[in-house]
Amino acid sequence: SSGINAEWPLRPGNKAGAFVLEDGICLCNNVIKVIFSLEGRLKSLIHKPTGRECLEAGSFGNRFVIFDDIPLFWDAWDVMEYHVETRQEYHPKTIQVVESGPLRASVKITVPLVEHGDLTLIATVVTETPYVSFKADVSWRAAHKFLKVEFPLSVSSTDAQYEIQSGLVSRPTHANTSWDSAKFEVSGHKWAYLGEPDFGVGLLSKSKYGYSAQHNRLTLSLLRSTKAPDGNADMDDHVIEYAIYPNAGPLYASKIVQHAINFNHPLLLHTSLRQDRTAPRSKPALNPSRLINKTSLRVSSEDVVVQAIKKAEDRKGLVVRLYEPYGKTVFNVSVFHDLLKQAFSINAVERDSSKTELPMKGNVVGPLQFKPFEIKTIYLELNLADDMTNGSSCKKAKLNDE
Repeated sequence: SSGINAEWPLRPGNKAGAFVLEDGICLCNNVIKVIFSLEGRLKSLIHKPTGRECLEAGSFGNRFVIFDDIPLFWDAWDVMEYHVETRQEYHPKTIQVVESGPLRASVKITVPLVEHGDLTLIATVVTETPYVSFKADVSWRAAHKFLKVEFPLSVSSTDAQYEIQSGLVSRPTHANTSWDSAKFEVSGHKWAYLGEPDFGVGLLSKSKYGYSAQHNRLTLSLLRSTKAPDGNADMDDHVIEYAIYPNAGPLYASKIVQHAINFNHPLLLHTSLRQDRTAPRSKPALNPSRLINKTSLRVSSEDVVVQAIKKAEDRKGLVVRLYEPYGKTVFNVSVFHDLLKQAFSINAVERDSSKTELPMKGNVVGPLQFKPFEIKTIYLELNLADDMTNGSSCKKAKLNDE
């Protein structure tokens, strides 16, 4: 949903920071602690609430590896299983602090890819954000090569989960059968997850959709360099963003869907005017307490995701699509709208014949029940003559065409 919320000053324990150690550099906030070596290798990722180390003992994370990529038939479409046997790792060379808090702490890392290109990486920890994000600027000059980044983790599971539209799929992390072996790479949307019943680690992606999980190693495919049908495919400069997200508890309680959405669609930050005697009188100060939670659409349960909001085809209301992402039944879900008049359950193409009136009380729709992975499309008829601010009469509000 969209709306306005006031942000108050940070509590001291929630600030992000960067600290230079004898043997590396530490980025931390109130949730995670990340330690890089003096060369820029990720050697520790600690989940503070549990004190658990997320990386495999004796291993480094965020490893950039390149494979030979020579398919038998279709260059740009096929990835052959035997490419994993040609692994070559490329190590970072330098690291320096670029931001030291309190809202954000970052380091800049350079990773020479020799004749294949150059890679500069910004690793960032943001206050109160439970993951460390990476932004890679890659100048890619390779031919028939496959660039990936991998994280050997301290968690173990026979299956990993990958996001698909309105849900997830599970794929094996082993190659016990020929069918399992054929699943060496999996397509997914914004996240992949490897976890145990009480702890897991997610890999969030902003623009790359090829993942793999072999035993305890979680990998994201970054770039290829095929030569047919385009002889210059991917031979250019690229900006790639991803993040690693540790969390306590099972997948369905991880909120990884919400964090992946936030990572892909960050909020726009606007600073409100404060009471300032030096401010021009033409710009009156705003009282932040009046702006808290002024959101038009809200959903009571974090186990249900708002997938889309659009103007209805009849231009008289809003259509909201929601779904359950983890594969469990969710009870007592309520949908709120400040201007709600009536609510109906409809099908995806908004046919009038499919309308079913939903239970309501005031400006609340519900309670609703979601079955595992169920998608619901709701039509909200709005009272557009209501005053959205202080209850006085006002001009008729119009829905935004955007």
